[in-house]
Amino acid sequence: MAKDVRSFKVFIAAPSDVDEECRIAEEVIHDMNITLIKNNSIHLDLLRWNTHCYPDMGSYPQEVINNQIGDDYDIFIGIMWKNFGTPTPVAGSGTAEEFQRAYTKYQQDPSSVKIMFYFKDAGISSLSELDPDQLRLIQQFRTQLGHKGGLYHVYNDLDSFKRYIRLHLDNLVSDLIEKKSENITAVEAPKSTSLNSVEANKRSDTDEEGFFDLIVTGQECFQDLTDVSNRISEITTELGKKMTERTKEIDDAKTPSGYNAKTMHRICNRAAADMDGFAERLKADIPTFAKLYKKGIDSFGKAYGTSFRGMKVQESELNDSLNGIVYLKGCFSDTLNKIKSFRNVIDNTPSATRTLIRSRKQSVSVLDEFIGEFEVAINLTSEIEKIIAKRMKENNNAVKDNINGQNQS
Repeated sequence: MAKDVRSFKVFIAAPSDVDEECRIAEEVIHDMNITLIKNNSIHLDLLRWNTHCYPDMGSYPQEVINNQIGDDYDIFIGIMWKNFGTPTPVAGSGTAEEFQRAYTKYQQDPSSVKIMFYFKDAGISSLSELDPDQLRLIQQFRTQLGHKGGLYHVYNDLDSFKRYIRLHLDNLVSDLIEKKSENITAVEAPKSTSLNSVEANKRSDTDEEGFFDLIVTGQECFQDLTDVSNRISEITTELGKKMTERTKEIDDAKTPSGYNAKTMHRICNRAAADMDGFAERLKADIPTFAKLYKKGIDSFGKAYGTSFRGMKVQESELNDSLNGIVYLKGCFSDTLNKIKSFRNVIDNTPSATRTLIRSRKQSVSVLDEFIGEFEVAINLTSEIEKIIAKRMKENNNAVKDNINGQNQS
């Protein structure tokens, strides 16, 4: 049966080297629509040139796309990595031209479109894929974007992109709901986007979690994350003490004539063994840490996001969740600072023996991996913090409106 549904159009502009990101964004939008249309009567309508344009003639290919896509969209998502794209008669690439059209629309009416731009900051596996001219054009575009007042987002891998795009879209759609009351049409609730209907229905039936499932899962994950973060901090402190002991041993071994090679070799090998044990213990925690924060972020993001916007949440519940997020982010920051500081200590360890050099490299590699995970986790918890703070504000406004309504009656 047809129902009144508020539809927001999302246009994705991106060169071909980020096709996987486009597919992920499409998947995220599909998953959001499952609960958005059910709980909020909202649907995100995805527009892409390769699915919404048919072969035709124009002055140049991008003009054909422009004419068929138009500028009747509410959200513009741009994505770039290592390819800027092919120049057009009016811009440096098709993606740049599509952005310029969106930006012109924004200049004419800032409320008419929301612009989100993402840049992938990841290494290129093959030198044959590296084009300095393309990278220079991308850097120039990023600089110009900043000069225009654009706040873009940088991500390192597909996994973090998926979580960022989900959280950012959720926040953005919430803002659109608050500011726009038009664009409502009677439509059939869509069953799928490009995902086949069998797979879409299967995922809808088996993967959908309820509001309170998500809250409890998020709380449990974040409690476990606090424990893991504290454990990592303790492991780092423990090795720091051992390294201090080894330094004292080296000082004690010094004689007026210098160091004895065999004694120093023995001490350095003990230091290497300490580092190896440290690295092995940390390596065991990396997948656990990554799994927990990703699951916790996903759960809280969905629970407190737009999809379950109509669910009533006690103020104490929101306060507990927000305080938990703030505390967790503080734990992450403290541990990250400790890891970075300790990484510098290890990296500056003298190249005294081959064993010590090998152990130092292994420890630094593990620490760098953890630093990357912690930095992403801190950024994602900051996004969740914004979402929960927004939900608290909405709840407070709803309470005030209810009180005012009662007073007027």
